[in-house]
Amino acid sequence: MKYFSQSVEIKKIHTKLSKTNNWVKLKSSSSLVLFRGYIHNFSKKDLLTKAAKLNKNNVSSFLNFIDGHFCLIVIKKGFAFVAVDKIRSIPIIYTVHKKELILSDWGKGISKIVKLKLKDIDFFSSKLFALSGYSFNQNTLYKNIKQINPGSFLIIDKSKIVQKNYYSWRPWNLTEDDKKLQTLKLLNEKIIKKLIKSCKGRQIVIPLSGGLDSRFIAAGLKHFGYTNVVSVSYGIKGNKDSLIAQKVSKKLGLKWIYVKYTSKKFKDAFYSDDYQKYLNYCDSFTSIHFAGEYLMLKSLKKNNLIDRNAIIVNGQSGDFISGNHMPKNLPKDVLTIKNRVHNISNEYAKNHYKHWKSLIDENLYEAIFTYVEEMINQLGGLPKKANEDFSVVEYIEFINRQSKYVINGQRNYEYFNFDWRLPLWDDEYLKFWAKANYSEKINQNLYVKALFDSNWGDVWTNIDINPLIIAPRWIIPVRLLAKFIFIPFGKKKWHLFERKFLDYFMTSTSCYGPWSYKKIVTDKRGHHSPIGWLIEDYLKNKGMNWKGEIS
Repeated sequence: MKYFSQSVEIKKIHTKLSKTNNWVKLKSSSSLVLFRGYIHNFSKKDLLTKAAKLNKNNVSSFLNFIDGHFCLIVIKKGFAFVAVDKIRSIPIIYTVHKKELILSDWGKGISKIVKLKLKDIDFFSSKLFALSGYSFNQNTLYKNIKQINPGSFLIIDKSKIVQKNYYSWRPWNLTEDDKKLQTLKLLNEKIIKKLIKSCKGRQIVIPLSGGLDSRFIAAGLKHFGYTNVVSVSYGIKGNKDSLIAQKVSKKLGLKWIYVKYTSKKFKDAFYSDDYQKYLNYCDSFTSIHFAGEYLMLKSLKKNNLIDRNAIIVNGQSGDFISGNHMPKNLPKDVLTIKNRVHNISNEYAKNHYKHWKSLIDENLYEAIFTYVEEMINQLGGLPKKANEDFSVVEYIEFINRQSKYVINGQRNYEYFNFDWRLPLWDDEYLKFWAKANYSEKINQNLYVKALFDSNWGDVWTNIDINPLIIAPRWIIPVRLLAKFIFIPFGKKKWHLFERKFLDYFMTSTSCYGPWSYKKIVTDKRGHHSPIGWLIEDYLKNKGMNWKGEIS
């Protein structure tokens, strides 16, 4: 599958990389190989040596065989290739400037060479960015800067750049197998053991929440005897994630660290010079930053609460891959292809293009439909059956929101010089969940059953999963009174009121902090969460207004 092709004269390839100490290099008279990440089935030395010997015909099969999270740049006489892993855990963006191909893993790398101006912005992309916080498909915020999609690579010669696909996560290769539960339980064991082997006794730090995924990792490490583990929780006082994480940590015998958040702390950090450097590091022109963990990581680092060589292991994205984002109301009747594409597009749009209510209109939905149709054509068309279209919605989220915004959270750890692992994005997990059917994924049925049946650490049946706990405590009577008043007006109006007037105080990460309560509640644009305000700030720093237009 080919995503993008550009005929252009290239005289030189220039790599402008962040944190160059994170890159491993192999240089000879005929080639340069640059690698960043971790892998399970090669040593880094072997990988670099094998990569240096590749020709155009065997790049795809070699990349597909690599098990891990990485990006790879190989420059040889006659051709070059640049690859990201199957989930795009480490981004690569690129542009051609004065017959020079510039490759970078962050936006600053390119903007240091190419003096970007407002006229370079792709204002079609920026308007969609204003509602979602990330770009679509191979596009970035700028017209002439592209990014490499998950499971894809560039082939480069003196006259052409082609982005090709070596792996595609297509979660509609469904299979019926009454042994899937046992298969999943064994696979869960396998990915935890791979994690243990990869970390080699170093301290593992788990941002522990009140849900399934980080608990799965913490309990798995305990079950298989890995003792150098610390859990950490963060947020406003009394938030549900920290209360549940404390109970889980105590049961597993883990050291637990809690970092308290307040609006003032986040505001002070947000307007600091260090935060601006952090924003620049996280920016690859494809997504806003993943804001919630900055205060936590800064506290851990500043106060020496964890080892300097600790490895951060979060639970991304067990909920998504196991079915928690799966649409439940797509029509399953016989439909035309166009109607199916419209249904898929609308389902995706209503869930992810929502951060400013006043920007949502029919023109927006038509624009997203065009993008979705293009992506489906790249795939070679829809699944044969309309009742499998739920999987296409998952695929579109995977290529866009997950690989750009959610996985951008790994940049947080790199900024503070910590290594990371993503066990729930393991290659074998990708393959397994691509074959799970609707009944197995709806409500995460198979995933939940496997975790509860295994009952690692005895933290599944006796400690709640994501219970409803309202914080801060003072807001509980206020919220109850307001909810009682809104009974005659229905749930929809109640939720709109709660979002506008109470979320400012209830948001665990305090991400409304940079803006005053008065500013938030008097705003008439219809924000969905603090993310809308963070998007506005991001676009403002690029010279645009909140709509993704020139101010």
